[in-house]
Amino acid sequence: DFYARASRLRGADTRFLIGLDEHGQKMQEAAKREGKSPQQFVDEKAAAFRALYGLLQVSHDDFIRTSERRHHAFAKEIYGRVLARGDIYKGFYEGDYCVSCEKAYTKSELVAGKCPVHESPTTVIKEDSYFFRLGKYRDAVRGHIESHPEFIRPAERRNEILSRLSEEVLDLSISRSTFSWGIPLPNDPKHVLYVWFDALSNYISALKQPEDLYERFWPADCHVIGKDIIWFHTVIWPAMLLSAGYPLPRQVYAHGFILDKDGRKMSKHLGNVVDPLEVVKDYSVDVLRFYFLRTFSSGLDGKFSMEDLEERYQSELGNDLGNLVMRIAKLVSSRLGGTVRTPGHPQELDAHETVREFFGHVDSREHHRAVESLWTYVRKTNAYLNDRQPWKLPDGPDLERVLATSVEAMRVIAHLAFPMMPA
Repeated sequence: DFYARASRLRGADTRFLIGLDEHGQKMQEAAKREGKSPQQFVDEKAAAFRALYGLLQVSHDDFIRTSERRHHAFAKEIYGRVLARGDIYKGFYEGDYCVSCEKAYTKSELVAGKCPVHESPTTVIKEDSYFFRLGKYRDAVRGHIESHPEFIRPAERRNEILSRLSEEVLDLSISRSTFSWGIPLPNDPKHVLYVWFDALSNYISALKQPEDLYERFWPADCHVIGKDIIWFHTVIWPAMLLSAGYPLPRQVYAHGFILDKDGRKMSKHLGNVVDPLEVVKDYSVDVLRFYFLRTFSSGLDGKFSMEDLEERYQSELGNDLGNLVMRIAKLVSSRLGGTVRTPGHPQELDAHETVREFFGHVDSREHHRAVESLWTYVRKTNAYLNDRQPWKLPDGPDLERVLATSVEAMRVIAHLAFPMMPA
């Protein structure tokens, strides 16, 4: 949301897509446990997600669900293109599969015979399957990543993927016949599309309907994803697009995870879960958004601490920003009748370098550095007021110029703070 708002702030034609990946064995089993149909189950979850995104003031232009008909149509189309290219064949699949990840693991990737992410036993799957010739595209994908340094952000993730691509890449099983909750294959309806081959195409299916926006917005400037699904987005998705004859997205940016204050994963089992709704109730949405963007270094895991949030709330939002706004507003109100009529001296608080720096960090997907650039300017404006001491100046041109300069600085600060704190 920060990056989408920053894009709009510059006047760019911007489309911000979010949504839900709703198919697969995991969903079918969860629905069965609750005695519901898969569609009813995902409808309820979708409503909860929509409510949460609304609360967090996420400014998306579209919300795609992979159970929608508009998505089914394009998922089948891209499958048909890849099939026509000769890149799909029928075979037999056997492997260790984590249902929660919807991912197959090699023996070497397992940790003590368990899924490395969920630390739970995997399921051995044996079934007929259609395969995508992923190995055929290994060199092309690797060549693209090597010739486009900006394609994967941050650099550590790029190096990780290039390292994996130096090894053999196996063809990908892309269908399942042991469950039914998914998109049936056009050439063999007994099989449904493997959830990742299905889900990745949502980025384009959302541009096809309800209106055709493909020419305006594809290739996408950036996919923002979690670091655990980077292989799907930087290897499988590009290979699918190359096979189907579509351009590749310009960038994939992988963010880290939220850990507790001691650096542990949050889980109900450990009792270290923090409810974001409670934080919002106590501190507001803006404070929660500020905290994550300010303190979590781009691409890395971050430690969430209520103590740290409270401290930054008091010092940076209360002291640095809050007092600055109050001082300027009170002085303009009490000394100038609430209206600034005199031009200031913007060069005394020149913001050009701050704005350039801010958007430079936005372009390199380093939100924490963008916020730091803004906060350096906030502190510079506070220092300017402390130096000029307008509360001591008599009525007249000097007072008006100092306050006009301060109000202009405040205008810049308000604009650059908007992507982070829209309210």
